[in-house]
Amino acid sequence: MPAPTDAAAVNALGATVTTLMSQLAGARSALADAAGRIAGLEQQIGELGERVTASESARAGSSGAVTAHAARAAAISLLWLGQAPLRRNPLVSVVMPTYSRARLELLRGAVDSVLDQTYPAWELLVVDNSDDGMLDSVPDWWPQDDRVRVLRSTPHRASEARNVGLDAAAGEFIAYLDDDCRWFPWWLRTAVATFEFSPSSIFVHGIRFSGGPSMSPGLVQAESVTPLKLHVDNFVDTNTLVHRGDTGERWDEALHACSDYDLMVRIAHHPHQFVPVPACTYGIGTPGQVWSLENEAANRAERDEVRARARRRRPLRIVAVDSSDAPGAQTELLDEIDELRRHGADIALAGRASGPTHRTTASGVAVYGALDEALGSHHPDLVLVYGAGPRPAVRDTLTDRGLPYLIRLHPAGQPDLDPGPLDDACIGVWAPPDAEHFDDWVVSLTRVLADWHDRTDEQSIAQRRWWTGR
Repeated sequence: MPAPTDAAAVNALGATVTTLMSQLAGARSALADAAGRIAGLEQQIGELGERVTASESARAGSSGAVTAHAARAAAISLLWLGQAPLRRNPLVSVVMPTYSRARLELLRGAVDSVLDQTYPAWELLVVDNSDDGMLDSVPDWWPQDDRVRVLRSTPHRASEARNVGLDAAAGEFIAYLDDDCRWFPWWLRTAVATFEFSPSSIFVHGIRFSGGPSMSPGLVQAESVTPLKLHVDNFVDTNTLVHRGDTGERWDEALHACSDYDLMVRIAHHPHQFVPVPACTYGIGTPGQVWSLENEAANRAERDEVRARARRRRPLRIVAVDSSDAPGAQTELLDEIDELRRHGADIALAGRASGPTHRTTASGVAVYGALDEALGSHHPDLVLVYGAGPRPAVRDTLTDRGLPYLIRLHPAGQPDLDPGPLDDACIGVWAPPDAEHFDDWVVSLTRVLADWHDRTDEQSIAQRRWWTGR
């Protein structure tokens, strides 16, 4: 018979084992719950990935392998950023303009999507810029949460409302959500985690899904932004943008539909990160939407003005290479270069001489005798090759440097050029357009270069070819 002390030790050991078994059962349950949550996320990501694939394939004809890769990247990013531990929880100020009693139910959905965030350290600044006192008395569903505040600004001035929110914001980071949009519950946490992993970034942005009144995801906006892409349009939706609160930037209150585009023009040169996870669902066809058919003419005029600002701020840099032996090619080349410069491009010419022969033309265009010298001094975004195609030495130089080039056919050249020999760096072949269509060609030139940034080796050369004016 064991001594009393031995019996006490056995009882204590039994109690410890019982406790450990209980903790183990709890851990197994928590692990099962986590596995269930991850499986749920994977299912959601899979469904969204299918939509990305279908939308991108329809929009750009891109291959299934590329879009499947993008969907896998989104899944991995979300599973990591959504679960990774954070060293701290900085405050995020969410600015949400709203402007009509008719939008109260839309507003409710937007507010609920903030309340549903898995990241807890936020404040919501709802800015009432209505002319009907929509939030003079809050509705019954209004959250009883000290993190939610109501501010007021001039009626129907969304940019001013966002500035009012900025002035009142206490957060280290600023996020925006319109009253007809919804965030996915992981968005703020993934944005904060991205800033933690990339401390030099001034802003981050994610993927936007555009849907109908039911907010069912449809079209997809999933592109990184560069100053050069802003020559074409804005690729960052306000509702997927999170920036540091100390940037000093404000919204241009003179702009109505394109203030977000203008903001991106001013900040896109800063370090930033595209977060390849779904951030928001954007409502299409909601009442009073700024980008509606009745506002199309005014909105397009405003967009053209902001696009011009982008081109003035960050000109398209081009090196033009004369590879043509056709009569009159030099005259045509110079005429077109003058036209490109009129549109704001920063152009240099490269000839056929060897060695440094830098000079300028009467109009101030830099001329280099050697292609290497032109490329090293001008740092172009694009090379225009005039003639039937680049000589092997020119092609090898451009390929080695990873520079995209565009072949410009001379009228006396080879209008029936066989595109078969074109290499991956060639983004297209351009035949002479009619003079009155030249403006359209300049816009297309910047668009094809913007598209090039997102092309991958998995896509066929045929999908990169650009034939116009034929």
